[in-house]
Amino acid sequence: MGPPRSGLARVLRRLGLVAGAIAFSAVALEGGLRLLGVLARAAKGAARGSREPGPGGITVLCVGDSSVYGLSVREEETFPARLEVLINAGLPARPHRVVNEGIPGNHTGSVLERLPEEISRHAPRAVVWLCGVNDAWARPDPRPGEEPGAWEGLRVVRLARLLAFRFSPAGAEGRTRRSVVRTREGDLLPVETVHRAESIEEPRLRLLFREALVRLRSLCAAARPLVVLYPNERLSHFAETNAALREAAAHAGVRVLETSAAIAAASAKGGAGALYFPDYHLKPLGYEILARLVHDALVEEGVLGGALLGDPLARLAIPSPPVDPSPPRDRARPDLRLLGGSRDPREWSVEIRDLPGLSFRLLLSLGRTPGRITYGDHRVDLEPDSLWAAALGDPDLEGTFDSSGLARVPLRRALRAFRRPGRLFAAYAILRSEDDPWVLAVSGAVELVPE
Repeated sequence: MGPPRSGLARVLRRLGLVAGAIAFSAVALEGGLRLLGVLARAAKGAARGSREPGPGGITVLCVGDSSVYGLSVREEETFPARLEVLINAGLPARPHRVVNEGIPGNHTGSVLERLPEEISRHAPRAVVWLCGVNDAWARPDPRPGEEPGAWEGLRVVRLARLLAFRFSPAGAEGRTRRSVVRTREGDLLPVETVHRAESIEEPRLRLLFREALVRLRSLCAAARPLVVLYPNERLSHFAETNAALREAAAHAGVRVLETSAAIAAASAKGGAGALYFPDYHLKPLGYEILARLVHDALVEEGVLGGALLGDPLARLAIPSPPVDPSPPRDRARPDLRLLGGSRDPREWSVEIRDLPGLSFRLLLSLGRTPGRITYGDHRVDLEPDSLWAAALGDPDLEGTFDSSGLARVPLRRALRAFRRPGRLFAAYAILRSEDDPWVLAVSGAVELVPE
C-alpha cells in the first residue's frame, strides 16, 4: 500500500506544480496586458493630451453607434472631438474632456452592456447617447437588465474572447458580419453584427427603447443623460427611430435633443452632399453643427457654464450646391455582367457600362427587395444584408468609367467572407465625382449569374 500512496503523492505534487505554474502564468499575463494597456494609453494621451479632466474640469461621455464614432471622418472631425474644442473655448488650460466611445454597428443592448464599465472608468458629468437606428435590423434583441460579471474585466478574459472571436467560424452566411474594432479611445473590441431575417416591428422597437432608456437613466445616477436624435428625418427608418426614441425618453424622463431642423437648414443652403456621405453618415460640416447643438444642450442642463452659442449655423462656411454633371439616362435595366465563370467567387469581377468619365460605386447584396433601403436620396432594390454592409466599406468597388464607358470591378475583397453565395445581386450608384461621393442616381438591381 505504501508505493501507491507515494505514487499518488507524486502525481498530486506534480498537478499542484502545474496548477501553480498556470496560475502564475495567468497572473503574469494579466499584469503584462494591463501594463501594455497603461503604456498604450499613455502613448495615445501624449499624442493628443491627457484624457483625464484638468482642475475644475468635467468629462462628457459620448456613447452610441457609428454616428458617434464618426465613420469616414478623421478623429478630430467627429462631433465628440469638436464638442471638446467648443466646451474648452476661452480656457487656456483646456480642463474639460469629451470621451468618444462610439462603435460602428452598435445597438442599444451593446451600448448598455459596456456602459457601467465606461461610467466607472470616466466618471462623467454627462452621458450623450446617440444610438438606436441599428436595433431594427442588427443582432438579437438587447438585454438591458444584464450586468457583466466581475471576471469580464480581466484582460486575460478579454484577450481570450478576442482570439476565440477571431478564429471561430462565422454564423449563417449572408447574415453575420464579424470584425475587431479599435475605438477612438484605443480599445480593441470584437463586434459581431447579425442581421435579422426581417426588420423588427415598430411597437417592439418602442418597447426596446423604453427598456434601454430607463436603464440609461438608472446608470446615470451621478451624470446627466442626453439623448440625441438622428439628423435626417426625411428617410422613414430614421424618422421611425426618432419617434420611438422621443416616446421612450419621455417615459424615462430623459432630455431629447432635436437635430434635424438645423441639419436640414444647412442642407437647404449647400445641398445634402455638403452634409452627408451617401450612406447618410454626417460629413465634418454636419458633425460641427451637431457638436454646437450638444454644447448648448449641456449648458441649458447646467452641466457646463458659459454662454449659449445660439444659431448653430452662424459663421459656418457652407458651400454652394454644385452643378449636377450627370446627363439624364434611364438606368432601370443596367448593363452589368459577372465575369469569372464558375471558379472561386473571390476571383469574380463585374463589368459595368455607362457614360464615359462618370464616377460610380458598385452595390452588392444576397437578395433583392424593391425599395427597402436608401443610398443617398435614392431607393435601392437590394436587401440590407451583410454583403450589402461589406460592399459599402470596400474601396475596390468605386471607380470611373473609361473613355469607352467601361469599368471592371473586382469582388475579391467584398466576397472574401462568402465561400459561394447562392444568389448575387448588384446595382450601381453614379457619384458626383471621385472627390465628392454624393449620389446623383442609382441603377436598377439585377441578378449576377456566373457565365
